[in-house]
Amino acid sequence: DKHDCNFDYKELGAEEIRKSNPVIVAKKEKQARRRAPLKHQTRHHHHQPL
Repeated sequence: DKHDCNFDYKELGAEEIRKSNPVIVAKKEKQARRRAPLKHQTRHHHHQPL
């Protein structure tokens, strides 16, 4: 991702998504944070449908 421009296109895209879908993005981030520490246990639990 090296180029002469300092503009962060990825962050701009993420910001646009957050502005247009604040609830959806917040929900995904919350789920990701909640699951992260439990990765080693996932195979012992049944996944519930979303």
